[in-house]
Formats: sequence, structure tokens, C-alpha cells
Amino acid sequence: IMNLVDFNEKYGYDFTYQDKYMVGDIESSLDDNNNWVFELIIISDGFDLYEFTDIEECIDWLLEEEESKDIWFHNLDFDMLFFFKTKRFKELEDIKLIASGNMNLSFKIGNITFKNSLALFPMSLKNVVNKFLKVTDKDWLSDKSNVLELKNEELVKYCTLDVLYLSEALNKFMNYFKETFNIQTSLTVPATALKVWKKHFLDDKSFIDLCKRNKFFDENFYYGGHTEKFVDNQNVFRNVNYYDVNSLYP
Repeated sequence: IMNLVDFNEKYGYDFTYQDKYMVGDIESSLDDNNNWVFELIIISDGFDLYEFTDIEECIDWLLEEEESKDIWFHNLDFDMLFFFKTKRFKELEDIKLIASGNMNLSFKIGNITFKNSLALFPMSLKNVVNKFLKVTDKDWLSDKSNVLELKNEELVKYCTLDVLYLSEALNKFMNYFKETFNIQTSLTVPATALKVWKKHFLDDKSFIDLCKRNKFFDENFYYGGHTEKFVDNQNVFRNVNYYDVNSLYP
């Protein structure tokens, strides 16, 4: 365990406590058979940093929480593989998974909800830091190119910076929507945009209520709908175009 102030003093950073989000990151390595092997996990709760080299111990620590908590991972699809490989997870029941297309957005176990920040920032963490936070950290960026060669304290520092930068990005992103539109963000950018649109730009007098069935169609037509293209094997849909309103506004 290391306090955030101690980390700043040790490495010369100025991360703050304000509105921090619980964030985790896993570092791994390749074994002789090119299989990914767990190395360590760093978790920040906004005040303290927790390091685990035993993922089973980390799971036990998380599940001890009686209070409901969200913990963010960038590219949760990759990190969650290490959780689901453990004996502890294989024994658990009632895991609630939310997915969209090929991406897992979140999974909930007990009072802990793991969330995928890649759905909010569809880019590498390097670009989140450079383009969104507008931060250039030369040491951290240089480590990105040879992360598999980092060991011990160097790897801990690198992983901790991943966690703290992601926490800063979440703070900036969520505060923007809270201060500008007075809404809480959703798990994805389109869902967040839908909240903004409904609250600030949808005129009830001019638009149909999109949350209800459209009575113009029969009972098989609902809010939302298909967004994939028709497969035109027999030219059945040659002259058919269709649009999903929810996919147009963002």
C-alpha cells in the first residue's frame, strides 16, 4: 500500500485526490509458450494505491467490500481474462455481464462492478493521456514500448501511472457532462449522448416519444432496432433502406 502523496513525492508527480474514481490495471508477461501470465495488479481508490502480486488475494480483498463500488479498467476484455481464470472466480455464481457487440462493458460480482473505460475512450491509454488530458510524460511513454521488459519497481511505477492517468481522464470526462449538461454518464458514449439529447434537445411537442412503441407499426416494432446491414443473398432487400434513430443523433 502506498499513499498518493507518497507516490507524488517519490516520483515527482502532482496527482490530486479530488473526485477520484476507483481504477485498476493488470500487468502481464509472456511465458515460453507465448501465453499471457499475470504479474501484478495496481488499484487506486482515490487516496491509496494497492499492489497485489497474487490475483486471488486481490479478489478476496475486493469481495470483502460491503459497500457497492465501481472499479474501472481500460480494455476490461483483456484484464477480465485473468480474473476468470482464477479458482476464486470459477466458484462464484450470479455474475452479471453487460455487453455491446464484441465489447464487454461491465460485469458485476457481489457489490463490485467492473467497468470498461474503453467504451468511453475508444483509443489506447497513450492517446487518452496525450490527446484528451494533453499530458506528455516522456518516461511513461518510453516504458510503453518496452513494458514487457520492465521488472519489479519499474513495472509497479509504470502500472501505477496507467491507473492514475485513467483516473484523471475519468474525472475530466464525467465532470464535463455533470457541469455542462447536469447528467451522470452512462457506460458508453452513445448512451451518454442519448441522455444529453433527451434532456436538452428533445422537444416533446415536435417529436414522438421514442421510449414507447411506435403505434404506426405493428407490435413487432420497438424502440431502437437493428443497425446491421441486410445480407442480400437473394436480392430480396435490393431497394430497402432503413435507419435506427438512436444511431443517428450522436
